[in-house]
Amino acid sequence: MENSTLSWYATRPKGCIAPYIIFKQQFGVNVKGEKQTNYYREISASIATGILLAALHNAGLVTVTTTPMMNAGPRLRTLLERPISEKVLVLLPVGHPEDGAMVPDLQPKALQEIMVLK
Repeated sequence: MENSTLSWYATRPKGCIAPYIIFKQQFGVNVKGEKQTNYYREISASIATGILLAALHNAGLVTVTTTPMMNAGPRLRTLLERPISEKVLVLLPVGHPEDGAMVPDLQPKALQEIMVLK
């Protein structure tokens, strides 16, 4: 599939079949039961998710990142019995592509296309 034919109209039925949910820890709790601040939690969890996505792709698996709609995050946390210190970062349905699936063959831009040296 070429870049020009990509569209956002695709549905995501696999979210019900192979869901993985990544939570970020908003704060920690020390041995005294007191809140402990976790610095850089958003960027750390996001970088780790990016590395996971690259590893999944390299393993021949497919996924699409989705974020919880509206206020689904707290409901998911409650449903999965996760502590209040965690917040949903991203949902990852992961699996093998179905027969006949059209996966875009996206290629990275050459360094010369994105960097200017002066």
